Amino acid sequence: MICSPVVLQPRSSTEPQCEWKSPKKKLISKPEDKGLKTIELAALGRPFSLGMLYDCRQDSLIPGLTLWDPDALEKHARERPQPNSEFEIVASESIEDKSSALNVDASLKASFLGGLVQVEGSAKYLNDSKISKNQARVTLKYKTTTKFQELSMNHLGRDNVKHQYVFDTGIATHVVTGILYGAQAFFVFDREVSEKEDHQEIEGNLKVMIQQIPCLAIEGEGSLQMKDTDISNVQNFSCKFHGDFNLQKNPVSIQDAIKVYQSLPTLLGANGEKAVPVKVWLMPLKSLDSAAAQLVRQISITLVMEAQSVLEDLSELEMRCNDAMKNSTTQQFPQIGKKLKAFRELCSEYKLEFQRTLARKLPSIRGGREEEGVLAEVLIKRHSSPFNSKNLSEWMSCKEREISILQSITNMMKNTKTVTSRHALHKKILSAEHAVCFAFTSLEDDEPYLSDLSKYLKETPESPQDITYQTYDVEKDQWFFSNEVLGARPPVLEAINVSGVPWPKTDAGLPVHFKFNNSALFADNTSINDKSGNADSDEDMDDDNFDEMFWNMGAKSMKNFFTALDRITTKSLQMTKEVLKERKQLETAIEELQQPLKCGFVTLQQLKMINQKHEEHKEMSVCSIARLKEIALRPNPLSTPEYIDLLIEGEKSEAKEGYLARIQSLEAMRERATIIS
Repeated sequence: MICSPVVLQPRSSTEPQCEWKSPKKKLISKPEDKGLKTIELAALGRPFSLGMLYDCRQDSLIPGLTLWDPDALEKHARERPQPNSEFEIVASESIEDKSSALNVDASLKASFLGGLVQVEGSAKYLNDSKISKNQARVTLKYKTTTKFQELSMNHLGRDNVKHQYVFDTGIATHVVTGILYGAQAFFVFDREVSEKEDHQEIEGNLKVMIQQIPCLAIEGEGSLQMKDTDISNVQNFSCKFHGDFNLQKNPVSIQDAIKVYQSLPTLLGANGEKAVPVKVWLMPLKSLDSAAAQLVRQISITLVMEAQSVLEDLSELEMRCNDAMKNSTTQQFPQIGKKLKAFRELCSEYKLEFQRTLARKLPSIRGGREEEGVLAEVLIKRHSSPFNSKNLSEWMSCKEREISILQSITNMMKNTKTVTSRHALHKKILSAEHAVCFAFTSLEDDEPYLSDLSKYLKETPESPQDITYQTYDVEKDQWFFSNEVLGARPPVLEAINVSGVPWPKTDAGLPVHFKFNNSALFADNTSINDKSGNADSDEDMDDDNFDEMFWNMGAKSMKNFFTALDRITTKSLQMTKEVLKERKQLETAIEELQQPLKCGFVTLQQLKMINQKHEEHKEMSVCSIARLKEIALRPNPLSTPEYIDLLIEGEKSEAKEGYLARIQSLEAMRERATIIS
């Protein structure tokens, strides 16, 4: 086996096109004549065979119908060997690079993105995406080819098509005229990366190790030459396998992957009989009969790339959501997790709707029923909707910033317990003599942006002109950009004065209130982000003074808060009237529950006894025939054939008139009895 690393490059637009020549008429494919070009297509694990019909409008196989009889297809098909093996390292997770690794062109990629193509075998690698940004991934691709099969002019001649009626059905646009057989395999290595680790360094170490796999020497059976440092670098990586090979056990570690990789060339059989189609050549039916259906136009690469960008952005958001939901701060504040979950579900619903739209529009455009502009309108509609990439990314960035702020605050409050619900809060308060609670009340506020996303999905307009949604200012609704957080006077103070609500006042006439300003966090983050390598010491001093000012302001507010708290008249919470009333209600409820509980326990005991009896009788069985033989007077009576044999012997011994006919009749009866018994 010859292994050589390969770097995939985009196919040149000047690549020569295939042409087909009829004995009677010469048809040459022109760049603008999309319907008469021979198409090269990646098989993607689909069961192609020579002579099979294919509909390029929907990128679907047409089983059952063919232009020739199976015998004629097999008789005149030509075959030649095409041995080749190669490997490649794929370090990118983009749809573009995955498609390139599988030689998927833009048109087929559009069908895959819209869900028109169901992939199998090694092509399932297209569906294998990372679920977290904190996930290091490197993929090893192995590809081998064995043979090439094609139809001959005995099939493709204009008068050699046997089933002409197929052209009139209009269900297919192309016929498979050539197949390249082989197999592909993708080893996907993953590892979770912590915040303290270097993501690129870990991927780089694994990439260097994987490049050595095809060349690792084997000493004896399963003994691999690997350095201890190599093993330590990759021991935490898991492995997933996507391939066209039938493995007894899929690899789960890099050691397993090395062993499987070494065995791949032997898994296709001695003569490559287990190879599968990896690439097919499709000839348009229009070249054989002008009445056949055809591919009117292909989707432009620009629109395909735009649709690909939409789906990649949504996948990126899903990964960011997953990472945020796994954050320890999100676990402490379930209100954030609830909003993140709702956001992820809305994005998933929009993604499915977008794919369904692609699945409807692509065949219609390719078949000529609609213009390509309808797909452009779908993409324009998305940009003017709440689901545009800018709004989605901004909302997610705000949530990530909110989590970071809460994490910084909770880290500063040492030995402080965080409760996740009001029930837990009430329980903690009642079990303590004195308690000081810091409540992040803004976390429970509704998110107008999420409401707009949900409303858009329920009331999707039919055309871009109907859209009334404007670019949404996501940041304006975040609590950490509110007046209170940024240091402005809370508007509620003026409202208290105007309404005349009884409230203790300060000497300045303002309602008593306390500011716990966390703007220092923003100032500190800004100073860190804005510093560059050549910043002078004067700027650093200004930042330190700014931080000190906010620290002193917060300390003063805290002191005033506890001073005011100490002046409040205390009230016992041990045995208030409300507590006694609630206790009496609970005692009454418990007494009412005792009788149903007793009845329930009796019923439960009865069910246990019934179940015990069932278990005792479950294994019992009665061998009826054996028991009958034991108690029968004649345990082994004669069978029917044996009884007929006695009658035949009696006839022979008596030899009465007509006994031969009777014997012949008895023998016929004996044969039937033998068969039945």
